[in-house]
Amino acid sequence: VGANIGLFALYCKRRWPSTSRVLCIEPMRATSEVLRHNMDAFKDSTLCVEVAAASKSQGEVAFQFFPEMPGESTRHPDERSHRQRVFRRRIESDLAKMRGAKTASAAAAGKG
Repeated sequence: VGANIGLFALYCKRRWPSTSRVLCIEPMRATSEVLRHNMDAFKDSTLCVEVAAASKSQGEVAFQFFPEMPGESTRHPDERSHRQRVFRRRIESDLAKMRGAKTASAAAAGKG
């Protein structure tokens, strides 16, 4: 699993501050630059960043890279698209429920 922009690494340092050394491995150079910037902000020598990748086979793979949102870059864009669609539907459903509740509340307040 790539370190991405370092949110999980920071969680680990916060959860286990005195006993952890966190090695962040991120294969995408641009994303690793954001990762390094995020880790450098903590000035903690136990947060290490390596630009690398690991696999059980040799070769190269393609990544979907989003320059304006490196944290959204991914090796599996189809999975990410699916998760985004599910998340969007959930938000739309929740918003519809909230609007319905507001409408009902406003109607009840008008009756009083």
